[in-house]
Amino acid sequence: NIVKNPNPTITTGIISAIHRTINIHEDDRIYGDLIQTDAAINQGNSGGPLVNLSGEVIGINTLIFSPSGGNVGIGFAIPINRGKMILDDLISGKEIQHGWLGIWLQDLDRDMVLQFGLTENQKGALVFKVEDDSPAQKAGLQSGDIIYDIDDHKINYSDDVSRIISGKKPGEKITMKIYRNGKSLVTEPVIAAREKTSSKAAAVKETLLEWRGLTIDETGDNTTNNLKPAKGVVVTNVKYGSSAYHAQISKGDIIYSIAHNEINSKEDFSEIVKKYKSKDVLLHTSRGYVVLYDEK
Repeated sequence: NIVKNPNPTITTGIISAIHRTINIHEDDRIYGDLIQTDAAINQGNSGGPLVNLSGEVIGINTLIFSPSGGNVGIGFAIPINRGKMILDDLISGKEIQHGWLGIWLQDLDRDMVLQFGLTENQKGALVFKVEDDSPAQKAGLQSGDIIYDIDDHKINYSDDVSRIISGKKPGEKITMKIYRNGKSLVTEPVIAAREKTSSKAAAVKETLLEWRGLTIDETGDNTTNNLKPAKGVVVTNVKYGSSAYHAQISKGDIIYSIAHNEINSKEDFSEIVKKYKSKDVLLHTSRGYVVLYDEK
């Protein structure tokens, strides 16, 4: 604090990357378009300036990645031009509101693109969850939609969507182009203000149904990964070295569908997996879409 300490310290480093997006799962918050630096940033440094060699402020130090709470050389700053966008509101004491759609996204890879029936060079952001009563749901967006354009800006990765939405103000309408079931559609969601959500983690029960290294049970009242599933089955165990293990499926994940077939019970799961004993299969889980490979 420069008021209490008129002789602040200075650390040096390099810009490691730009346009970084960080997901903070504990408070359901996404920080987009960040500058990454290895200059030492420690607790209590948030709000301090990130300056270039000419002494010009280029960013506002915001957060660090650290298992211990101390500096490990991975810090992030908000670009100064983004700070300037809300400067007048900050000075006048207004509440700062950031754009929110209520969708969970992931990047596409070649295997997923083929599973969705598109050409292997198709780019975009894959929607794997739409929150209830969100702007996205009201605009008709669904899990499995692939966003490839917003307001005539090409979307290559999920970060592109986060960066555009976070720069919008509540009440603004956007034009979004998507692929659904191989067809191109247009929707116009209206941006809303982000509301902070709470989450609870609950224990899951052990079960007997197993397939490609994962064991499942019905979800019941279980919650996981900040989601409250109304359907699906919960993963209660993943065998080391199995297909599920290599697909990075984890205990507590919810499986919503297999090869586009909805899963609402253990019986659904059992019947569907019998059809896919020797095929690569697309799974829709609470953490996104993933291809589960044949173990043979």
